[in-house]
Amino acid sequence: MAKKRIKKQKVDSIPLEQAQLSGFISSNIRDNENNVKGLIVQRESEYTSVSQDNEFTRLLREFDLNPIYGPSTDITRIERLNRAKKLRIPIKTNTEQAIIMDHSRLSTIDEFLKVVMSN
Repeated sequence: MAKKRIKKQKVDSIPLEQAQLSGFISSNIRDNENNVKGLIVQRESEYTSVSQDNEFTRLLREFDLNPIYGPSTDITRIERLNRAKKLRIPIKTNTEQAIIMDHSRLSTIDEFLKVVMSN
């Protein structure tokens, strides 16, 4: 008996306002009979190309490893950014935007320590 192939198509995107609130865009996958067969979830990001994503990561890493902004362990990037602003330490606009857009919030050092301590 031959298996029937199901043609999948992306439809029913959620409203843009909801996607912006959650930071994700999701869509249902439907078959030919319009039955929901799955869900596609994509992380919403202004950085779309690989080179832009690498730039985003580089900016965050530079901020994390630069001692001028003070200690970076046990503090989120946003808290460290706000502390640097209070102390009137100059911060590049691109770096500030990258920190605000970042979803992980942990510094490069904290991420490394988290992995080391779990082993």
